[in-house]
Amino acid sequence: MPEWMLPSKRKARAATKDPVIEALGARFAAVKADALGALAPLAACDGRLSPSQRLEAQTISHKLAGVSAIFGEPELGDAARRLDDALSDAGTADAVAAALISDLVGMLSAT
Repeated sequence: MPEWMLPSKRKARAATKDPVIEALGARFAAVKADALGALAPLAACDGRLSPSQRLEAQTISHKLAGVSAIFGEPELGDAARRLDDALSDAGTADAVAAALISDLVGMLSAT
């Protein structure tokens, strides 16, 4: 077996900290914090969302859906994708969208 395939070598490579990856991880953490700050007030609304609130929630959820799995948070990405898909459909009731926003806010709060 080639030396690079030995488990001890793989662990050593995995433990190496790449400053670019760390910077991207920090940026993703900031994106999640910004998303939480923007979505939390929408989750607290009375189940009615204005068109601008729907657009804001869709923009945020679309971004999270696209990158969450890359940073090891596929469940967060799935929740964001459900919200993005629901808000893409103009026929989705505000109450349904608000419930999905609340779900996503809960996940963001837990990370």
